[in-house]
Amino acid sequence: MIDYLSREKIISFICFFLTINPYNQNRFGVGHAWTVSNIEVHKVPLMDRYEKNEQDQHNDDKSVTNSVSASPWCFAASSIVDLKPSDNFLATQVWPSARTAAMALQKYLDPKWKVCEFGCGPGLPSITAARMGACKVTATDLDEFALKLVEAAASEQQLNSILQTCSFDLTTPIPNQQEGGHVDCTES
Repeated sequence: MIDYLSREKIISFICFFLTINPYNQNRFGVGHAWTVSNIEVHKVPLMDRYEKNEQDQHNDDKSVTNSVSASPWCFAASSIVDLKPSDNFLATQVWPSARTAAMALQKYLDPKWKVCEFGCGPGLPSITAARMGACKVTATDLDEFALKLVEAAASEQQLNSILQTCSFDLTTPIPNQQEGGHVDCTES
């Protein structure tokens, strides 16, 4: 059985690992500072310059000329220290599965698609879908700060007309929902 001190050390290690995780570090260069709701954040691109160079070397289609700066990106919290106790640090980080989903959207997205991401966190797949031309994108999460990260990144990339956010809990029953019904996350 793990005693309290051991659990605290494990949690500290996990938080430290997430903070130094290279996927969550600012690869746009040192010296850039952004804040969302007075909390320090950094940009996380779908592809960093190293991944972009590898892709270019293996890409036969010479018409693809995306630069790293043109790569879709999201904001991620830089440190757990600045978050409020109600904020979920894990919801403010880019997970490998989010990168995989974003890469699949980048490659296969049909512009006629409407995309909804459940549990979006900082929303890299949602932002990628919007940047790749989806007609409508909805990013949902329970964590309000995660939704603010998505909104800030969407605003910086001029995606507000395509991408909307919605607070949504998959475990909460929807009142008066009929069979085959749908959930409307549009603003009232």
